[in-house]
Amino acid sequence: MDCPVLRKLSLFIAIILLLSPEAKASLAEILRFEHYNTARGLSQNTATSILCDSKGYLWIGTNNGLNRFDGNKFRVFMNEQAGEQNFSHNRIVNIWEDARGFIWFETHDAHYHYFDPVSEKFQSLTYLFPELGEGHAVFNQFMQYSDDEVWIGLSNRGVLRLIYQAESHTYKVTHYTARGSSAISNNNVAFIESDRDGNIWIGTHRGLTFVDAGSLKGDTPLFNHLFISHSFSSIIETVTELWFGTKEDGILKFQKKSQLYTYINVENSPTLRSDKILDLHITKNGTIMASFYQNGMQIYIPRTNKWSNVELNGVQVESIYEDRAGKVWIATEKFGITGFDLETGKSEFHQFLDPKQSTLPDTERHIFYEDSNNNLWIGTHEGALNLYDRSKGEFVKYMNDPKNSNSISSNIVMCITEDHSGQLWVGTGQFQGGLEKVILKYPAFEHLLPQPQGSHISDNIVRALFEDPEGRIWAATKAGRLHVFENSRRTFLFDQFNTDKGILTGVNIYTIMMDTEGHLWLGSKGKGVMVSRFPLASYRSLRDITFINYLPVENDTASLSHINVYSLAQDKSGNIWVGTYGNGLNMGTRQSDGSYGFLRITTENSAISSDLIRNLFVDSQDRIWIATVYGLNVIEKTTGAGVIPEIRSFYASSDPNSIGLNDITHLYEDKSGRIWLGTFGGGVNVLDPLSAGNAIFRKYDQSNGLSNNVVYSIIGDAPGDYLWFSTENGLSRFNIKLNTFETFNSNSGLNFDSFSENTCFRGKDGSLLFGGFMGIEVINPDKIVTPKWNRNVEITDFQLFNKEVPIGPDEPLKKSIAYTNNINLKHFQSSFSFEFSSMDYMSPDMTQYAYLLENFDEEWRVVTAERKAIYTNLSPGEYIFRVKSTNRNGQWADNERALYITIMPPWYKTRWAYILYSVLIALLIFVIVATVTKINRYRNDLQIERRVNDLKLRFFTNISHEIRTPLTLIIGPIEDMLKKDLNNGDKPKLELIRKNGTRMLQLTNQLLDFRKIQNNKMTLYVKEFDIVEFTRGIFDSFAPLATHKNIVYSFYTALEHYNIWAEPSKLDTVIYNLLSNALKFTDAGKKVRVAINHNEADDFIEIQVEDEGRGIEFENLSRLFERYTILSGEELAGTGIGLSLSNELARLHHGEIVVVSELNQGSIFTLRLPSGKEHFEDDSFVEFSDDAGVLVHSAMQPEDDFSDLPAPAGFVDPLDKRTKIMVVEDNREIAEFICQSLSPEYFSCIAGNGEEAINMLSSQNPDLIISDVMMPVMDGMEMTRAVKENFATSHIPVVLLTAKSSVEDHISGAEHGADAYIVKPFNASYLKAVVNNLIEQRKAIIAKFRDNKTIDPSTLRVNSKDEEFLRKLISFVEENHTEEFSIELLANEMCVSRTVFYNKVKGLTGMSPVEFVRQLKLKVAAHLLTQGYNVSEAAMKVGFNDARYFSRQFKALFGHLPSKHLEKGGFG
Repeated sequence: MDCPVLRKLSLFIAIILLLSPEAKASLAEILRFEHYNTARGLSQNTATSILCDSKGYLWIGTNNGLNRFDGNKFRVFMNEQAGEQNFSHNRIVNIWEDARGFIWFETHDAHYHYFDPVSEKFQSLTYLFPELGEGHAVFNQFMQYSDDEVWIGLSNRGVLRLIYQAESHTYKVTHYTARGSSAISNNNVAFIESDRDGNIWIGTHRGLTFVDAGSLKGDTPLFNHLFISHSFSSIIETVTELWFGTKEDGILKFQKKSQLYTYINVENSPTLRSDKILDLHITKNGTIMASFYQNGMQIYIPRTNKWSNVELNGVQVESIYEDRAGKVWIATEKFGITGFDLETGKSEFHQFLDPKQSTLPDTERHIFYEDSNNNLWIGTHEGALNLYDRSKGEFVKYMNDPKNSNSISSNIVMCITEDHSGQLWVGTGQFQGGLEKVILKYPAFEHLLPQPQGSHISDNIVRALFEDPEGRIWAATKAGRLHVFENSRRTFLFDQFNTDKGILTGVNIYTIMMDTEGHLWLGSKGKGVMVSRFPLASYRSLRDITFINYLPVENDTASLSHINVYSLAQDKSGNIWVGTYGNGLNMGTRQSDGSYGFLRITTENSAISSDLIRNLFVDSQDRIWIATVYGLNVIEKTTGAGVIPEIRSFYASSDPNSIGLNDITHLYEDKSGRIWLGTFGGGVNVLDPLSAGNAIFRKYDQSNGLSNNVVYSIIGDAPGDYLWFSTENGLSRFNIKLNTFETFNSNSGLNFDSFSENTCFRGKDGSLLFGGFMGIEVINPDKIVTPKWNRNVEITDFQLFNKEVPIGPDEPLKKSIAYTNNINLKHFQSSFSFEFSSMDYMSPDMTQYAYLLENFDEEWRVVTAERKAIYTNLSPGEYIFRVKSTNRNGQWADNERALYITIMPPWYKTRWAYILYSVLIALLIFVIVATVTKINRYRNDLQIERRVNDLKLRFFTNISHEIRTPLTLIIGPIEDMLKKDLNNGDKPKLELIRKNGTRMLQLTNQLLDFRKIQNNKMTLYVKEFDIVEFTRGIFDSFAPLATHKNIVYSFYTALEHYNIWAEPSKLDTVIYNLLSNALKFTDAGKKVRVAINHNEADDFIEIQVEDEGRGIEFENLSRLFERYTILSGEELAGTGIGLSLSNELARLHHGEIVVVSELNQGSIFTLRLPSGKEHFEDDSFVEFSDDAGVLVHSAMQPEDDFSDLPAPAGFVDPLDKRTKIMVVEDNREIAEFICQSLSPEYFSCIAGNGEEAINMLSSQNPDLIISDVMMPVMDGMEMTRAVKENFATSHIPVVLLTAKSSVEDHISGAEHGADAYIVKPFNASYLKAVVNNLIEQRKAIIAKFRDNKTIDPSTLRVNSKDEEFLRKLISFVEENHTEEFSIELLANEMCVSRTVFYNKVKGLTGMSPVEFVRQLKLKVAAHLLTQGYNVSEAAMKVGFNDARYFSRQFKALFGHLPSKHLEKGGFG
């Protein structure tokens, strides 16, 4: 079917496209290039390929890695990362995206790989061909058959079919080759294409493979092999036909309707140039073009069925591109490019490289790209970037200029693309390349440069702008020049000024104004004000203008106040207002001679807020507004000449309705009469209509979308719908109706971003002019068209504790954050951050973002440059993170992104934990109630106990008073008796009575003193005395006790004398108690040391008592000085008052007792007393005594004074035949008293405690033991148990003496084996009677055993162990009565030592072992006599060899001779 209709239709469509507004738009003009390279995060400086994916991310392939750019930062992917192989090679050559959003890319080794943006995992197809190394061209065709199916062709390995698996979000890959049941015709694939019916055609090196669309619905497609003798190269499709190009056999044409194949070759088509088809191409209007191997190109003419030649610059076609205007661009092996016009059939040739240049590439490698505005861009190697101007039919070149940093970075262009926001990107490489952001010139912006060839930066810094009535633009620069422009062309330059004061040069003009009479006013920095002599219109030429120069004149108050003039204004009355930066405001009025006189208005004579004035403005109500560095001022009503007007001022404060900042730069009145203020750092303020009351200012700053908070000038457009603000970072356009900002900066087409203060005006044509860092920006508001941009905000990164979160089944992110809608975090993952982007790359820094974390943030947080939200230490709970952005109009777009976040509570805050807590709380409440009840009961008991204790103490105090009298009557007579010469044995007893009576008196006195201290009734009678001598005296009194206890006892001081103020008797008590305790708890061989030191640091005297005793546990130290505290154990228990009393006495002396102690190492008690007497002067309980007599120590003496006692009875005389008593008592006096009470009938030995007694038993062999219960080391109970459990001593009776009188104590004693229990205090006669009774009982039992004619050990009434011992011994003797026995033999037989055996037999029977054995044998003999044996036989039978000796011993036992035994009735 011929297709001229189709051709005409296609042509018509192309013409419509060209005539569309986009096509008719003026040719793009590049303003500058913004460079992205390794310094800004790109992985490598050769950008080989670029893709903008469906999410809006930019993907950049380089020679060293794959990059993803979100407008904020690059994320780099390498072939090997974190120990994983991502893809085969780091050199990326091409990138594309499939229908499922997978990012595909080809690496330098010709392998295909894809990136899953959901899981952020790579899948490389190289695993299918592990045997292929780098350099093998494997993959060469990619066809997206459907949304879920992809076909890939390989140069020598067949084809791959990839079917998307929704469950796993991956592709299932099937490989088809030339072998097998499902085989293609050949493995070398040239193309894969699907036709309009869904069939697939695979052209190979040998044949064509057809896959019917129907068979593709199953798992196994059906392959049909066609024309296997042909090598196919290309395919095109028309409405009715398929054309296949072959490498040797021309063109194979397939008629779809008739299913017929026909050939087109040089034989049947003579106009066809060659059968070696390199490529077939069909244009948009249906024109078919064929290129040949090394033989150029032809175009098919359907109406003549002939081929027409296409004129080319070369013979080997390398690439073909058809633009939207219908022109076909053909690149060949030669440099340059051919543009072929389909309508005219004519070719045009364009050269990008100069053949004469020194460096030429091997090929130009053309890159074609048409942007959304139909601009055709062609990039080349070494030919840089080229833009085709269709109106002129030529290219505009953009080459690298080493002198211009805004030019393209490299002349080697590798790729071109456009993102979704319409921003053009270019990839360059090899030499200083990278990613180039193309900043196009905005048609609405025009740039005027006062001095294009300026040699200094100040040459083009515009500081003042003005438009005169003739439309000329006056621009003053920082270089001191005034430029005049007409029609954007400079027509005149003032570099000097003719004034009444001479020629002025270097005049730095800061403000320009024309008054109502047409005079030109120039305010300068440093040169005052210059006013043209005549109206400007009266001068024929600008060079004719002369000026009157107004300067400050000394002593002339009518002259200008300062040389720095920053602003000029004229009110409706014709007054000229001059704002100076240094000396306030001037009101100029015309004098009679035509000159001006000035009224100075300063901080000295008015209420103006500052003398540093930045700007003046006269509003529509003829009010003069004054902007200063410190506040806003307004003159609401002017006054007559010479009168200072009333000024109203406004300042920044904590009031939200006040101005935002006091440093005000510019003033402007909008069409509604509102006054706008620009500030130097506080953004913009607008004043609602001013009233007599408070002024209300509203603020706009960067958080509202303003480009920068430093605002230099304000101007409105002609209709008054928009306000423009020049800032330190671009221009902001404010929509008054919508209250939104739109920002323009260098990314938007401005030539510069930094502007000058008070340098703006609106021209008569409605254009807006702003002066700044690089000249003048002329804005044509009517030409501004804001591209629509409303894409969703993407969350681009998620971090926990500033670390990237990996994706995995055990991680918070199960898939990429961009595809995640819900995140579950553990309780310790409560600090995280999000990064986000709107993917608008055109002006990313100007896009505003607002984010909110529901259930945490109370309001939206607005940010601009910082596209990151950070949250720390969030509580467990449900949150929703929301983020949105503004569009290019500054309005909040409907593009919110929401992410649901759940922070799980720790296990102890889960629901089950709270149930458990509820149960525990209920139990706790129950326990608390029970405890409180018990505490209340205890508290009541404690109160009762305290009351009882108080009553007890009061009782004991009263008793103590009563006891002192009888004690005095006892001690006095005893001391008188002791003074007499007593020769009897009563003196030791009298001494014992005196000593213990004195001790009772001491305890009584301590109790009384303690009661006085408790009732705050003790008065100290202090005097000055030598503490060294005093302490040594007490020390010496304990020397005998220390000697007796074998304690190393020492005294040390470096002070010979040292006087203190104290009451000696009370210190005597303190030191006595400390020394007494030290000696009491120190064992023999250890040390007790007393030392006196003077602590000069705080002027205290320190008396230190150090011992090597038992020490005190650390937890008990705090209770040491509490009343009735006994920490020594019961065996050494005292009253519990001594240390407490000592501490109270030390505190009464304004001192203290400090204790340092370590268990089992000893203790150090330090008595610290202040020197001098100043500390007593205000003490009402102290009286001073001047008595300097001899100090006398109190009656207190060491408890154990052994000076008059006899030597201890520690050993028993072996010749003494008296009954032996062992007295076990730790109190030596009591022990001696018991011994004396039992003397002379009994001989006694003494043991100090139970352990000592056990050790003495084997050597002393006592007949009876008398023991105290409470003793150190081993008490009486434990000793009794040890005696009774020891076989060698179990027969010894034990009598316990103790102060424990309860029934339970009696029972415990009996259970431990005690034979008697006597309560202290005991009667000596009673004790003696108990001892006599136990001894006599023992003797009676032994006598009964001895006198018993039978051999029965039960008559001894001993314990089971002793009875068993005797039975065993008697049985042995009976069985062996004929033998002679030695003591050693019997002891061995009984398994005891000789000594134990002897003591045991003696103790149980009262006989020695020899006597006991002899008696046993005699009793056996007596038994034998009753059995019929004669005397001789019986004697021999029991081991008596001498019958006479036998008879004599027999008679001694039985009272008759053996011969008479039967007559006496046997044992009867």
